[in-house]
Amino acid sequence: MTIFINGAYNLTEHGEATSGGGAWIQENSNRNLSIRINDTLASKDSGELTTILESSYQITSGTQITFIIQSPTILKNLTINLASQESRGWINTQDKTLYKAIVAELRLRGSPTLLRTYNPRETKQKNLAKILAQEGLQKQQNPENHPQPIPELDISGICLAGATQALLYKGIQEQRKTAPRRKTLCLLDRSRYAAKQLSGKTMTDAELWKSIRQRSHLPKGIRNFLWKNLHDAFKIGEYWRNIPTLEHQGYCNLRPNCLGEETMEHILLECQVSSATNLWKIAKTLWLKKDPKWPEIIYGIILACNTADFQARGKTQPGKNRLFAIIISETAYLIWKIRCERVFQGDKPLEAIHSKKALENRWLQCINTCLKLDQLQANHSKYGKKAMKESLVMDTWSGILMDEENLPKNWIWQSSVLVGIDPH
Repeated sequence: MTIFINGAYNLTEHGEATSGGGAWIQENSNRNLSIRINDTLASKDSGELTTILESSYQITSGTQITFIIQSPTILKNLTINLASQESRGWINTQDKTLYKAIVAELRLRGSPTLLRTYNPRETKQKNLAKILAQEGLQKQQNPENHPQPIPELDISGICLAGATQALLYKGIQEQRKTAPRRKTLCLLDRSRYAAKQLSGKTMTDAELWKSIRQRSHLPKGIRNFLWKNLHDAFKIGEYWRNIPTLEHQGYCNLRPNCLGEETMEHILLECQVSSATNLWKIAKTLWLKKDPKWPEIIYGIILACNTADFQARGKTQPGKNRLFAIIISETAYLIWKIRCERVFQGDKPLEAIHSKKALENRWLQCINTCLKLDQLQANHSKYGKKAMKESLVMDTWSGILMDEENLPKNWIWQSSVLVGIDPH
């Protein structure tokens, strides 16, 4: 018996996921399935996984089944990667409970079960299964539907002979149940809204966290800075409210010219007395040489700067996406560092600590340092497979270089390359 499986996945503006699954066998068959997945299990693959499990329940154990599925990840995890996943205890694998339940059920059946992905001739069956999956999204979920593997066939734990310290650490982390922080959830929602503006897609919490861990776009200091921002972990503003005699430290230290509470949003964007406004103007000037559109910079844009998806003729422009992340994150991080220096300098006048020209030159130095690091990391003879692609470096920085028309076609190995704003 051949069963065509497909899944549907939807993510609301608030990051709430829903999944559905569809199984099509033949026209008007009472074994065709359209199901809604429990929202606690909703993921991109859970619709297909749950449908495979439910379909196997209703087919007698002596019948050979061929499941035709959409996801290559599911196919690999249930076939060529199955042995390694079981030896790892399915650690760090999404939907591992569903995988374990499917493996146990298929082993209990005894008869052969085949899995493969769709071929081009099966578009009609694929669409019919997709329609059933979309219908499943509209159904009411069953809160009590939590598939579990058969205890007698469940291989629990990991194989210690092949375990590494990293794998054991991940297993320990999975066992820890940490309650979500209210402030973190609020900031993730703000980032999600901004990410949709930048990419046109609603992102999950996992995708937002992953965006600030991308080493090729963001250096370690900035990754830590964005991580602390998403957790609202800096000791500013509200932190000082309940500390006797230190309440005044929760307000901007540029009084009396600025009376706002010193939140991170105030430091990076709202304070009109600090140098932030001028630095964002310079950032805009540089970006407009690359793209004619400059988005309104809000706090969520800074947090989600690495989710941008600029396109030309329907194709993603990775170089432009990367440059946007560099400009936004470097500018925000420099504003924060300047604020810290100003606080440590005490009551000195603002111009005495950081002159306007000095700040502009410092910003240019930050951007040019990123350019130099990219040039160095493109050295394939030194870094081999880990080297950055020359095409990515060229796409990132082309269009904003100083005197670019006089540079050679491949300028990566030129030592005098600078971004195209004249330094003071």
